[in-house]
Order: sequence, then C-alpha cells, then structure tokens
Amino acid sequence: EEKAMKGELSTVTKELEIEAENTDEEDERRAEEQRWLVNVLQAIVLIIVVVASMYFSIKTSFIRLDFRYTGETVLQFQPVLLDLWHTLMKVSMPVAVFAAASLVFFLLLRIVTWLLLHTIFVRSSKKEDCSMRSLLSFLESFFKQYTLCHIWAES
Repeated sequence: EEKAMKGELSTVTKELEIEAENTDEEDERRAEEQRWLVNVLQAIVLIIVVVASMYFSIKTSFIRLDFRYTGETVLQFQPVLLDLWHTLMKVSMPVAVFAAASLVFFLLLRIVTWLLLHTIFVRSSKKEDCSMRSLLSFLESFFKQYTLCHIWAES
C-alpha cells in the first residue's frame, strides 16, 4: 500500500509540475504579447507626435528679422520655414533638396528604423532576426548622420 501511495503521489507531483510549466509558458507568452502591444502603441503615439511637431515647425515662424536704418525699424519680417525653403529652392535647387531630405525624409526613415529596432526586432536568438536587426541598426546609424542636418536646415 505504501508503494502504491508513493507511486500515486509521484504521479500527481509530476502532473502538477507539468501544469506549472505550461502555466509559466502561457504567462510568459501573454506578458510578451502585452509588451509588444505596448511598444506598438508607444510607436503610434510617437509617430503622431513627430508628424505634428514637423508640421508645426514648418508652418510656424521661429525667428524675427528686424531691418533697421539709423536706429529706426524699417521692416519686420517673420518668415515661416516653408517660405525660407521656397526661397532656397529659387536660389539653389540641390541645397533645397538636401535641406528637405535631411529635415523630413531621413528623419522619418530614422524614426521607422528606430521603432522597428525597439518593437519588432528586440534582441532575439533567431538568426534571421539578428541579421535583420544588424541591418536596421546600421541603417539607423546611417540615417542619424543625415538627420542631424535639420539643425542647419532650420537655421
């Protein structure tokens, strides 16, 4: 009888261990799904904030130019960045294209690659994901060099 009870007890213990392992795996899977969902929602909010900021920066004047003659203000001018860009297009088209690319195009590409790196391609043990992650990491650092040009493009 004791051997039968010990055998039943060990069987029940093994079943409980298997159930606990399955529960842990489900909990980890659910937690990872929740982290992924939170990351995606944060990415969407970030994209909305960046697009709104870019629109605001293009449509708002950040500088005021005062033209003076013998101490008297002759003309005050508050150009909008978009107006400055149109003037730059008239003067030098290649420089205007570079300014637009660095202010808008490369910035958006950098944001997209950064979001991919921090949401979908978070550190993974899969070899395919590692190669894609290294490619995205390279592209993000490449785009970073050109997005820093927005400082001169705005000024």
